[in-house]
Amino acid sequence: MNDVDALIKLAEDLTRRKSDFVHRKGAGLGDLDTADFMTELEEKATEALGDACLPDAPVIQEAGFSFDYLLPREATVVEFGFSLRNPRSEFERDLFKVLLAKRAGTEIRKLVLVGKPGTKDRLKAPGPKAIMEFVKREFGIDVEVREIGQTEAMGHGGGKDKPLRVKGRHRT
Repeated sequence: MNDVDALIKLAEDLTRRKSDFVHRKGAGLGDLDTADFMTELEEKATEALGDACLPDAPVIQEAGFSFDYLLPREATVVEFGFSLRNPRSEFERDLFKVLLAKRAGTEIRKLVLVGKPGTKDRLKAPGPKAIMEFVKREFGIDVEVREIGQTEAMGHGGGKDKPLRVKGRHRT
């Protein structure tokens, strides 16, 4: 199991313990719930992956931004965005953080965006799809979208999440 899959599995295991994980909670309660989830995930990820997983890794010092997780062995950034399924989300900001870091010399070959059920459908829309294709073509960064918190009751079938991958060719 690679580092990305191990991290996603830890996150998925946490969602199984939270029966209301997929429900929209709004500002305030939703923010607190997300903070608790991310704190617990960081503890588990640090314990399981050690130095292979860098939580809150700085993007570039001047900007003051950080990645949720940098997985250096796989040159991969993982961003958890539980509002990615909404029309207004952190999608573009997460992409720009990766582009800033790559431009500053950080080796990044992949960005994995992790959201709640509905994220993949939202990011298959023409706008986000065109942006992801541009990032692949112009910067050589694969963008993968995954969902956590799937349940039988929601009609998502449980089972292993199949990532959404955007095809494109890196321009040389």
